[in-house]
Amino acid sequence: MKKLSFFIIASLLLVTSCKKDDAATDPSAATSDDAAQIVGETLASNGGGATAAMTGSLAASGSASVISGLRSASTSPTSGTHLKDTTITVTTPAGALATVNFTSTLTLTKATNDSSLTATHTYNGTVDAPLYTAAHSGTGTYTFTNLGTLVGTTFHPDSIWTMNGGYTRTGTHTIKLSNKTMHHTTNATFTNVLMNRLTRTIKSGTGSFTITGYAGTDPTKKTFSYAGTLTFDNNTSATVIIGGKSYLIRLLDGNVTPK
Repeated sequence: MKKLSFFIIASLLLVTSCKKDDAATDPSAATSDDAAQIVGETLASNGGGATAAMTGSLAASGSASVISGLRSASTSPTSGTHLKDTTITVTTPAGALATVNFTSTLTLTKATNDSSLTATHTYNGTVDAPLYTAAHSGTGTYTFTNLGTLVGTTFHPDSIWTMNGGYTRTGTHTIKLSNKTMHHTTNATFTNVLMNRLTRTIKSGTGSFTITGYAGTDPTKKTFSYAGTLTFDNNTSATVIIGGKSYLIRLLDGNVTPK
């Protein structure tokens, strides 16, 4: 009886182990490396990613007309003043083609000695890059604070603003080499991102994200879920950690390199 019990237990362990190995080695399933590629695409400025929306919103928020609006609003603490609407189209050269359209609506809120600008946008677009193609849509919200100081009735804008916000992207990501297609929803949150209003660049900041979806054509199979953190190293790169693995992402085109 002991030998029979041992044989049954050993057989169960072998079956369980085989199932784990099959899942781990399935080349059509989404891996953490694939998730990093999705994050890279989500951030890429020349693919209409979050950094393009962040700097585009900063450019609109820091324009002379908006700064003038801050000055005129400084004597009247009106909350929710609508300032402007703008449409920004992102296109990139051959080899990393991207066409993205998004509209940012800016709203001014005013406190006694502290102002904030919030830019919201919706977008949709496609990317045809050397390594992947993608089609996506989503929304984003960016709130800029620490805008400057009020001296009397004159507002003096600072060069470095702080941005906190969120970005959502839903769509497909196809890796050309393997022809693997992943359907995903990516949610990113950005925290205390320091941005230069004059040069429209990112200095530093952190964030977190979740990615859920499925690979292939059946939404009930090959599902995946990943979560991770990101750190903006500077205006050109970010470090992303997914499942204990670290990746360097080039913010211009979303290129991913394991660290």
